[in-house]
Amino acid sequence: DRLAQALDSDSRERLIEIKAPGAGEPRITFTLPVLEAAGRLKLHIEGAEKKKVLDKALADGPETDMPVRAVLRSATPLTLYWCP
Repeated sequence: DRLAQALDSDSRERLIEIKAPGAGEPRITFTLPVLEAAGRLKLHIEGAEKKKVLDKALADGPETDMPVRAVLRSATPLTLYWCP
């Protein structure tokens, strides 16, 4: 419900409450500018199904469909860890 605000590179918010469609309860998440300000990002995924999701996220498409794309496309260095 607040995805656009979470991904807004000009947002001054640090943390926001967001309701994800698949989640049963609201979540608290860092906004993209806060994540990028870390200077280095780490992403850890596990399993074959998450690998398929990652492959889809690495393909063309809007960030609003898969918010992880914003992190994957960020200029901030990213280290990806995948465990089968």
